[in-house]
Amino acid sequence: MKRESLDEASMYAGITRRDRSLDGQFVYAVITTGVYCRPSCPARAPLRKNIRFFPSPEEAGHAGFRPCKRCRPDDPHYGSAQLVELARYIVANAEEKLSLKALAARQGVSPGYLQRPFKAVFSISPKAFQDAARLR
Repeated sequence: MKRESLDEASMYAGITRRDRSLDGQFVYAVITTGVYCRPSCPARAPLRKNIRFFPSPEEAGHAGFRPCKRCRPDDPHYGSAQLVELARYIVANAEEKLSLKALAARQGVSPGYLQRPFKAVFSISPKAFQDAARLR
């Protein structure tokens, strides 16, 4: 979908679904908090009346909003570098028993919070990734 084809109703629907495919097409700002986020931000969806839409993080910043600390909409590569580093660690230690809990502790997050983004980036779980590395 291109930005031009999105109306405010479909953008708000994407926010409520936390639709990752809309990331990079727009950001939304919450006037009650002064924060702007990606459409996929894990924060609770705000009321529609409290949202303003912007085509880019820069425009939201110029309007006086600050970036969300959870989804980091001003950093297009947020999270990717940490996951790549974790994947390298898994490959380097493929023969060891690496639990999801231990990997999450290494990253400083909960196991569930690690599993979802890892699977979103690599299309497989950390366990399946380690199994594949071990087989290689």
